[in-house]
Amino acid sequence: MNAVIIGCSNTKVRSGAPLPAIELYQGNTIPELRNVITGRPELRGRIFILSGRYGVLGADDPIEWYDHSLTLDEAISRQDECDQALKAKFGQLGAYSEILVLAAPTYFAMISGILVWPDRPTIHWLPDPKRQWDIAKTILSRWNWTRKP
Repeated sequence: MNAVIIGCSNTKVRSGAPLPAIELYQGNTIPELRNVITGRPELRGRIFILSGRYGVLGADDPIEWYDHSLTLDEAISRQDECDQALKAKFGQLGAYSEILVLAAPTYFAMISGILVWPDRPTIHWLPDPKRQWDIAKTILSRWNWTRKP
């Protein structure tokens, strides 16, 4: 099984009610990822979003609009919290063979603990997701994520 970890974005839907994280964020490559998984609801549980405010989110975790820019110091201070959150979420979903990380270096710093996990999966890190989306799409295609039902 494979998973995607993606950094959040500054561009968000302004809504009076909480939205699933993957619907709230409108920037980075989240819209492209949403397009890839359209019609494949089973994949949403294998997508995790790194939020400067909330830490590690599942794609369907409901959150409200916010405005917060993550700093490197803050990312480093949240490493243990994010490492534990990922371990808990990954433990719920079974063993992963590969993880695609679509996140700028500051966001990757939040989860850098995955690099020292025993028996860690193969990690594909794309630090410039917008420019590297073609590479990401190739990986997602190899995983059969781009296949429509």
